[in-house]
Amino acid sequence: MNDNNLEKEYDDIVVGAGSTGAVIASRLSEDSDRRVLLIEAGSDFGKLENLPPELINTYHPVTKGYNWSIRAYLREREFLNSLQSASTAFSAADKQSRIAMAKTAIRSAYQGNPLLSRFDYPVGKVVGGSSAVNGAVAIRGSMADYAEWESLGLSLWSWENVLNGFKRVENDQHQTGQIYSQQGPVPIDHVQEDNLYPLQRDFLAICEGIGYPYADVNDPYASGLSLIARNIMNGQRVSASTAYLDKARARVNLDILANTTVDRVLIQNSKAAGIVVLKQGVEHTFSARRVILSSGAIHSPTILMRSGIGGEKELQTHGIRPVVNLPGVGSNLIDHAAVGIWAVPKSGHGKLGDEIHQVILRYTSKLTPSISNDMSLYMLSSVDTEQFPELKMALGSTLALAISAVLAKPQSRGNVSLTSANSNDTPKVLLNCGKENSDKQKLMEGVRLSWYILQQPLLNTKYEKILAWNQRIIDNDKLLSEAVSTFVRGSWHAVGTCKMGRDNDSSAVVDQYGRVYGIDQLVVADASIMPTIPSVPTNLTCMMIGEVLVNELKKM
Repeated sequence: MNDNNLEKEYDDIVVGAGSTGAVIASRLSEDSDRRVLLIEAGSDFGKLENLPPELINTYHPVTKGYNWSIRAYLREREFLNSLQSASTAFSAADKQSRIAMAKTAIRSAYQGNPLLSRFDYPVGKVVGGSSAVNGAVAIRGSMADYAEWESLGLSLWSWENVLNGFKRVENDQHQTGQIYSQQGPVPIDHVQEDNLYPLQRDFLAICEGIGYPYADVNDPYASGLSLIARNIMNGQRVSASTAYLDKARARVNLDILANTTVDRVLIQNSKAAGIVVLKQGVEHTFSARRVILSSGAIHSPTILMRSGIGGEKELQTHGIRPVVNLPGVGSNLIDHAAVGIWAVPKSGHGKLGDEIHQVILRYTSKLTPSISNDMSLYMLSSVDTEQFPELKMALGSTLALAISAVLAKPQSRGNVSLTSANSNDTPKVLLNCGKENSDKQKLMEGVRLSWYILQQPLLNTKYEKILAWNQRIIDNDKLLSEAVSTFVRGSWHAVGTCKMGRDNDSSAVVDQYGRVYGIDQLVVADASIMPTIPSVPTNLTCMMIGEVLVNELKKM
């Protein structure tokens, strides 16, 4: 889009060209009479052949260069409490691990960050959004995940509708049958057992020996061991941009405006009338019949807040005139809390450039047998620590392996809030990972299972050292609790900050169609509307949300 089109009027403006926004803009622009503008804060490289190599690489997440610079708080804890928790974990570790951990802590302190309580949250800032920078994992989630949404009175999200949405996304390269599809634009490539790397094969064999069943990863009832599915083709990542926008770019009724920050939605007489953006420091206004926010769980709520939509006290604190009092804006943040046991592999057991995850174990915690698949373990091998400087410093190695225990159905909730009314200022992100005691107890259970697997003969001869963890910590509830609190991290799967709910839900921000309560012609469509989090990485669900909602948007 050239600057001559600035100030142009549109039928639909989609804010955010990520996993949901790219889907919606592409599908809406299939109607040649509909004028669509897609706006992205990051860069646009155009079609697949123009992408830089790091965005094509399928095996490692991209944490630098194409990301928002966000530092997320892990929990609501004062600095002294963080020190006390970390101190307990340090004292239980061996000498070598304590030295490495101390170096990491000193570095964190010099950066002005509370000790071990903040970490980078590098969600995607590029056309394609996080689908262009994540680990290219394409897992649906289980039927139970979406039954939760329907049970809240959100009938649009019945399993029948959700499955049809997934099928419109997917072109499954391996699985056939009624629940799979070869009609969508996103290739779904399943890891094949013959292609497993040795450490991944060892993890699979140990888990099979424990007695976990095997199921296809995208079966709606999948539980136990599965080989991961990825959105790749011919060894290359296929992001939402590649899958949905490459063919749409030739349409004269679709404009894509990159490197543009959306400041706020224009609201006139309780109706969205357009947006105000900043491009190269200059403010521009676009008019539209409808505005669709697809900026993700961090930025969609902050755009709403700057537009006067949110909790009145929060808005007034920043000098923003309240337009609609919706206290749920920015609240209900949910992420998959994770605790990894990291180790340095011995020579010959992995190399840079290999796949880092091929197998997932989904299981039900003994603490909550009524919540299916509320825990997961991932075997991570051949991890390039250059992407994670603090991990590299702590391990003293450019190559790492780990088993990561992931809380798939957390009860803890965080929030996103403004630091100011200035759209250039980074919002405050509070994850509250493991805040609820039930979450911490499940993570402790998951860490113990991870430790057990790492100690089995198939694996325990293939790494030189384990960072920080030892048998003393694993065996002692108090030490383990403190260690989990120290090392827990988010998974960059933030959802829920503009949650769907019925009109009698005081914490709801949008209805089941993504329509913002109190403002006509304003829709939110992205991870932020999920009322609860799926039990797997969220990228494929975000694409599904686009496919389900766009059918409704065409009717509105």
